[in-house]
Amino acid sequence: MLLAMKLRDLNIADVERALCAEANHPLADMLVRNRRLRRARHLPQGGHGVNAPVAGKPHFVVMTLGLVCSVQAKDVVAGYRRVRAFKLVEEFEGTEDGGTRKRPLSFKSEEPLEDVLRKCLDECSLNAPFHLRELRVDHSAVDPKAFLKLDRYESGVTTDGPTETYELVFVGAPQAQETQPEAREYSMRLREHALMTMVKLYAMNNQLPPGNEFGPSDAADEPNRVVEVRNVQTSTDRRRAPTRKRSKSA
Repeated sequence: MLLAMKLRDLNIADVERALCAEANHPLADMLVRNRRLRRARHLPQGGHGVNAPVAGKPHFVVMTLGLVCSVQAKDVVAGYRRVRAFKLVEEFEGTEDGGTRKRPLSFKSEEPLEDVLRKCLDECSLNAPFHLRELRVDHSAVDPKAFLKLDRYESGVTTDGPTETYELVFVGAPQAQETQPEAREYSMRLREHALMTMVKLYAMNNQLPPGNEFGPSDAADEPNRVVEVRNVQTSTDRRRAPTRKRSKSA
């Protein structure tokens, strides 16, 4: 499905359908969430068909966080505003014995989750060895956290398992002190196949090289294939050709 979509810019409806089809997620749930985010002006409003707004870099992050920021769709706006502001505090890497050890931060300390996720989409789109493995949000009134895991594979080959694994830890602001915490907390998680589908859609719309293609990559044979296809005039490219002025007759 994704390979057939490279002939034009993807609007938000295209991304919704492609993600839900490839990642086995209910389309109705994502439609309701994005509709509420659109009304709150976190996603662009516009027409339909050729007049629908093209999905830009920030919109991919909003749609991704919108899937894990709340259990119910009616709470998605408040959940998105809360989760996107989680601050980066720690980073860990996997060890040979299966454990983890703390490592220096790859991004700025206390950088918001929204900004880090966008940079990770960029990195995974450009570099085939890097894959987004998991985005998990622990919803808690007293200790809210988010975890973003990335894998690095040797030369992009995923059959032998990752060479390195990194986990970024983000912390959110707890609720007021007088708030009674719930007895049962919940977590929401996006798995690797859903995140990597978003990476590929992100790369297609932002003229990035196909570093993380489905199946064997043909980037070596056609390094600019995606960019060249997008340079063909489409419905989203409405620039008029220059016209020559008529000279007055003598």
